[in-house]
Amino acid sequence: MPVSVMLILLTVLLSSIVESGISLDFEIVSSQIEQNYKRDTFDTAVALQRNVYLTNLAIGSNKDDVVVSIDTGSSELWVMSTDVSCQTVSQLHSENPPDIPHLFNDLPQDYSCAANGTFNTKDSATYQFISNDFSIGFADGSAAIGEYGRDDVGVGNVTIEGLKLGVANASSVDMGILGIGRNDKYGNFVSLLRKQGHINSAQYAIYLNDKTGNILFGSVDDTKYIGHLATTHMENSAVHIKEVWLSSSDSNAKTTIQSGSKHVIFDTGSTFSTLPSNWIQKIGQSLNGTYDDNEMAYQVPCEMKDIDTKFNFKVSNTTLSVPVSDFIINNERTNGKCYLGIMDESLIGGTIFGSDILKQFYVVFNLEDNKLSIAPVTHEDIASESQSSSQNQSQSQSQSKPSNSEEDRFANRSEASTYRKKTLLYVYCISLMLLSIYVIVLY
Repeated sequence: MPVSVMLILLTVLLSSIVESGISLDFEIVSSQIEQNYKRDTFDTAVALQRNVYLTNLAIGSNKDDVVVSIDTGSSELWVMSTDVSCQTVSQLHSENPPDIPHLFNDLPQDYSCAANGTFNTKDSATYQFISNDFSIGFADGSAAIGEYGRDDVGVGNVTIEGLKLGVANASSVDMGILGIGRNDKYGNFVSLLRKQGHINSAQYAIYLNDKTGNILFGSVDDTKYIGHLATTHMENSAVHIKEVWLSSSDSNAKTTIQSGSKHVIFDTGSTFSTLPSNWIQKIGQSLNGTYDDNEMAYQVPCEMKDIDTKFNFKVSNTTLSVPVSDFIINNERTNGKCYLGIMDESLIGGTIFGSDILKQFYVVFNLEDNKLSIAPVTHEDIASESQSSSQNQSQSQSQSKPSNSEEDRFANRSEASTYRKKTLLYVYCISLMLLSIYVIVLY
């Protein structure tokens, strides 16, 4: 075999190893206490969650199993300590929280903040204490305080060494958070994945549905989206979208919502989107809705779930569309009534596209180049998810962990991915050895 051909083969094999990335599957379930997590500033986003996107972490030398919520809108990891004091919002709260409508926020007081696992810093030989100034507050008033430390954190088949994390010893929040957003203050989860050689670039691609999701760190799955990825610059975790409007296939009518550009955070950690009041008004009117002062939301006829009106916006001159029906909510909180599940941005200080919008898209966050790329998700994935959702309607939504079968399935995927990488590495080494022999014999 010619040397040039051998070198090309080696390059392809090595590229396959490096660019395969780290794939993390997660299950999307209802929070045990159905709390809405809310970030305290616009730059780090505000999450308004009915559902949480869960993954298991193994923290410290003791490998404590802790379930956390994955969040693109925040940038640090924090968990509960084994001696955490679970408190009510009235006992432990942030300063001057806004009055979140009941429709978007329901925090029962009978919960345990330790139910999703805790971390025992004293039992970990690798834990390093940093400071006692960990503190985080959320827009619903809930908060957590404790200490900062550093320890090894395992997720899937990967272990990140010396990751800084917050350890809460008092909390009025039910679950810790794995923030994977950009952090310029210190090396967080994503940046250490890159620095320690687990991935080739500090980026991740995320795919959401109602029940399942996947994050691919360091690479992009081209089978998950349609057409091309529209790419735009990110500034302080937000992007500029251009021109927002409503459209319907029944007519050529176009209802303009926003004619110029708008600063928007794309936050997969937010179940509800938060939009300007004039946007909400136009969407509510398009659904023949009437404003409910008590719920601070538009009540709409439930038959509007079948409407074909689209919510459209542009990213880098590419038009992206979402069914307006995706904004309609009807659950145990609404007592059989249907509401427009969009919250006024004035309550939290920023416009956010949450998972109700983003589940229609494959989104790539490039933290190295400060770019966001987005494209419609493949229809096959949406159809498959719809079928899966129908089959799982009878399952409890209050569990906080994936079932054993789900965990086994995710583990098997990780093992298969690892096996493929090792196989490629072996082939690469053998090919390199053959090339060396060939060169020696030739010269």
